[in-house]
Amino acid sequence: MRAAQLLYRESELMDDKRLFERFDMAFPALIECLRPKRRKRLFLMTTNLSAGGAYFNTPKPFPTGADVKVDVLLHDKGQESCPVINVTGRVLRSEPNGMAVLFNEDYEITAMEESKGPPFPALNCL
Repeated sequence: MRAAQLLYRESELMDDKRLFERFDMAFPALIECLRPKRRKRLFLMTTNLSAGGAYFNTPKPFPTGADVKVDVLLHDKGQESCPVINVTGRVLRSEPNGMAVLFNEDYEITAMEESKGPPFPALNCL
């Protein structure tokens, strides 16, 4: 078996490990590195999202293995409140132009009301 065929088969096996379907969706997210050391918060957009994690494009990704807190705003204009997914996770893969975050199971979905103001810059639900 040639190396190219082997790599292709390995990528097929990796894809088979995914438990949740991924969706190409862009939602605003606030990501904070909790460990190995605290860094400035990043305001990013999801590139794709699943029940198990998300991918974020960024020129300054957190390192692989970093523990993170993620708040994803399910932004939809015209609603009185916006659902926010609050979850912790770990950077599964860090690349020069982005990072894949694996979510923990400790998520919470809350409604962010307009009166409280969004934690996201220059966004609101209305």
